[in-house]
Amino acid sequence: MPETVDPEAAGTELDRLWRIEPAQDLRFAGWDWGGVLVFADGPGDTHQLSHLAATVLQILVDAPRSGHELLTELEPHLPPDESADLAPVLAETLRGLQRIGLVRQSTPGA
Repeated sequence: MPETVDPEAAGTELDRLWRIEPAQDLRFAGWDWGGVLVFADGPGDTHQLSHLAATVLQILVDAPRSGHELLTELEPHLPPDESADLAPVLAETLRGLQRIGLVRQSTPGA
């Protein structure tokens, strides 16, 4: 369960442009237990991710997106009761993906 996220901090994360770390070729494998394994061949690391985190990565593989753009793309795929609180969960998910070296952020236009 994600930790409580300050809404202002979540807004800051969503204003950023997010992208896959350079030289990452990501491979995804879904499992019956509800998670997704992602292999990043650049560093040779394997990560167990939630479906949300894996979906975010799959969107970012196509092109960098702001957190707000990610929200827009993710909302149609979620039940209405989950999409209402998606912003802080997405912000924490993006920070988690950054901590494990799969994504990076920059200021839009940079």
